[in-house]
Amino acid sequence: MENLIFLQDCYEDNEERHKSFHDDMVGMVHDAFGIPNIDDAETENSSESTQVFGPNEETKSFFNLIKDAEQPLYPGCEKFTQLSFIVRMLSLKVMSGWTDKSFTLLLELLIEAFPEGVRLPNSYYKANKMTTYLDFTYKTWDACPNHCMLFKDENKDIGECVICHASRYKEDDSNDPNTSKNTIANKNGGKRVAAKQVRYFPLKARLKRLFMSSKTSSLMTWHAKERIDDGVLRHPADSQAWKAFDIKKFFIC
Repeated sequence: MENLIFLQDCYEDNEERHKSFHDDMVGMVHDAFGIPNIDDAETENSSESTQVFGPNEETKSFFNLIKDAEQPLYPGCEKFTQLSFIVRMLSLKVMSGWTDKSFTLLLELLIEAFPEGVRLPNSYYKANKMTTYLDFTYKTWDACPNHCMLFKDENKDIGECVICHASRYKEDDSNDPNTSKNTIANKNGGKRVAAKQVRYFPLKARLKRLFMSSKTSSLMTWHAKERIDDGVLRHPADSQAWKAFDIKKFFIC
């Protein structure tokens, strides 16, 4: 019986977190831009902390996202806003491995199926562009098929690995006698297909989100503010070597 109660509590807890995922889109936008949410801020010294936003591109994007986070998905919809639905859809795309084309086709079907006035982009490109300023970005680099190197920086324009000399591109393109190894375009004028690619998620952007989010910022500073110093080694951060490293304030990026 206790196990059933425990499972029910876990289910209810997950349901609550699931609801808050949709309800806090405005808070997520505020965190992404580093702008305090007026509803959550303390009223003390409010006149001193008030910021005036100029008409720059970042400010325009901020207010556009706030608008998307507050508008219902379609007239009368109470469960989703435009932004919360798009964020959820993009999350499902990643978890389920949907292609860009299948995502676009699904959006087109949903636009037809939902009531008139639905606020949905009609392509993956437009949906992904809505979240650009939330900093959910990554870089794509071509890689050696044998994992020797990345084709970036000074090696971004070469067509073969400098270590094993494997072709950067798939064999059906590289076997074309009229195509040079260092040529990016194929015989039809299209871009040649890389044999292997890697995706890099910038560490600085991820750390920035963790420190700026109202949900995780306190956890990021826990070791500095909440750690108990009683001589007991509970974590490597309690060791003298770690403390000495912190004092020297090395920055590794």
